[in-house]
Amino acid sequence: MDTGAIIAFMAACFAGAAVFVSVTQQRTIEYKLKLDLYDKRFAVYTVALEFFQVTLGDDLDVGKSKSVEFVKYFRESQFLFEKKDGVYDTLRLIQIDCSHILEYRRQKQMNTNTLERDEGALKRLYNLQEGSYSQLLEYMEELERQIEPYLDFRRIQSNGFDSG
Repeated sequence: MDTGAIIAFMAACFAGAAVFVSVTQQRTIEYKLKLDLYDKRFAVYTVALEFFQVTLGDDLDVGKSKSVEFVKYFRESQFLFEKKDGVYDTLRLIQIDCSHILEYRRQKQMNTNTLERDEGALKRLYNLQEGSYSQLLEYMEELERQIEPYLDFRRIQSNGFDSG
């Protein structure tokens, strides 16, 4: 064998190895992007669940901080989910109902502390938040149904994510 043929063969081997590495890196990047998207979507669900749980709790300060965090993820959700799936709209309803509940509790606490009561306004807030309690669980269950296809672990294959 002459030297030129050996060099050509070696060059072809190196080119083949470079193509293999390139394809492998491309697939790794695709899987990483899908995993990052999954993480962002799961964070939306987690924050919504935490906001729901805090809203039903007693600590108004935690409720306020979770409310701020929830709004951030709620706004991001419009870019993470298909509009037709309704995730953004359901999160908006959760935000409204949680806000009614937290505002009633805040006003009640404030009115109790200052003894300045506007019974009519407080009664209206009470009625709003009572309706919100009954709807909130339904909205959370709806959100879980809507998000499930995006968080389905059965779509993960041993070599990465399913292409679908």
